[in-house]
Amino acid sequence: MTEHLHDPRVLVISVVGVQSSGKSTLLNSMFGLRFPVRAGRCTRGLFARFLKIEENLAKELGFKYFIIVDTEGIKSIDHDDHRYDNELVTFALSIANVTIFNISGENIGPDVAGILQIAAHALMRMKEVDIECRCKIVQQRVSDLTAADRNKGSADKIKETLNEATKFAAEDEGLEGRYKEFSDVVHLKFDKDLQYVPSLWTGGMAPPNHMYGEKVIKIKRGLLRDIRNKIITPDLSLSTFTDRVRDVWSAVKEENFVFNFKDSVRAVDFNQFCLYYNERIVKMRQAIMDKSNGCLGRVKFAVEIGNSVELLITSLEDEVEKQSELLRDLVEKYVLDHPRRSMISRHKRGFLEDVHIAVKDARQQAQQRITEEYEIKKLEHNLPNLGPKWLVRMITDVKEVASTTAVTKEIPHANTFHGYLLYTDSDYLHGRYKHELDVLWKKWTREIKQESGITQIQIYPNISRSRLGLKIKLLLSKRKTPVKEKAKRRKMK
Repeated sequence: MTEHLHDPRVLVISVVGVQSSGKSTLLNSMFGLRFPVRAGRCTRGLFARFLKIEENLAKELGFKYFIIVDTEGIKSIDHDDHRYDNELVTFALSIANVTIFNISGENIGPDVAGILQIAAHALMRMKEVDIECRCKIVQQRVSDLTAADRNKGSADKIKETLNEATKFAAEDEGLEGRYKEFSDVVHLKFDKDLQYVPSLWTGGMAPPNHMYGEKVIKIKRGLLRDIRNKIITPDLSLSTFTDRVRDVWSAVKEENFVFNFKDSVRAVDFNQFCLYYNERIVKMRQAIMDKSNGCLGRVKFAVEIGNSVELLITSLEDEVEKQSELLRDLVEKYVLDHPRRSMISRHKRGFLEDVHIAVKDARQQAQQRITEEYEIKKLEHNLPNLGPKWLVRMITDVKEVASTTAVTKEIPHANTFHGYLLYTDSDYLHGRYKHELDVLWKKWTREIKQESGITQIQIYPNISRSRLGLKIKLLLSKRKTPVKEKAKRRKMK
């Protein structure tokens, strides 16, 4: 059904009350349904009906279907234990957005006090697991709707009964320090949420009482008004309603409703939040990756016209900020639209912190890709001119060092140039000219970095410095012969 209807948003209304108090008749009159009605017990367990809303009204209200839940009357002679009634009322309240407490008669007797006490129990349990439900109270079979004083006394009696039921329920639940009055459990305005309805039948042969229909229509209009004013929020989709029915049913069958509901529902909610978050993180990373790929395609042109890498990274930052803001908004919206908003909101801060970390990591990776590509393209652009230029400069520096070393350092004796080359092995050169080689190499790497913009240069000391030392040695050897010839000439004279 969920797939067939495309998982529409729904509003769930349930009704609870004692047996033969007119619950099914009330729903039938209010929504045009056909729940079975007759004297005595008609409903066993719970019955639900789907009610589609006209399209224009659905857009205005924000949901497409009513789900109307009729329940078996409590205090039945067939169920003499309180457990069944507790389970029934807790279940009906927990799955609904709005619950109507149906009270029959002008006097608040033990049966009415019993249903209100059970409702107080259920609402406390729901509040402990962050389930919200709005409540309406309908007191049927009131003979005189215009008797304000009498009806006010009835409202005060209901309020007093609710407060007493809350105290007893709080003691049973071990929550007497938190809940002292019914208003501590659920927000209820007696001037609007308590409605009086006359009897539908006034006699065996008399026609139906038209006042009954008028009051029921008034109650229905009040519900729709509260929905339009966002007092009642249709925060369930059909799939989440199905999940809630399953989870609540499992929880109420256990002895500890609160513990079991928290254990199952919170785990499911958190896992679904994680799945949703991970899907959005993947999309965020892909968007930033696509933007960085676009920046990579403009790197070569930026190098050719002399633009800095910071300009490329600036255009990337705009996309990063856009994705970060979008991801935060999606997390906020997920929490706001969740049917158990107060429960899931406890995880919001942690997910927002994760958003900051994930965006920061994606930014760093993209910036690193752009920076590395920029350096490579800049090197490729500068290398054709850089090689010949630095070759001339290096030869000049080597000649200068060779010239200075020829005067200040002792040159090994050799009769021929070839004999002199015996001293040009790497070990000799590194031992003899290590300091000069180190100074030149550091100077060149530093100046090449500054001039080319290359931040990293891979150095191969054994190969490069050996060749450099050989070059110095050869230059020294070329200066050696003129020195020896001058000495011979002086000796001959």
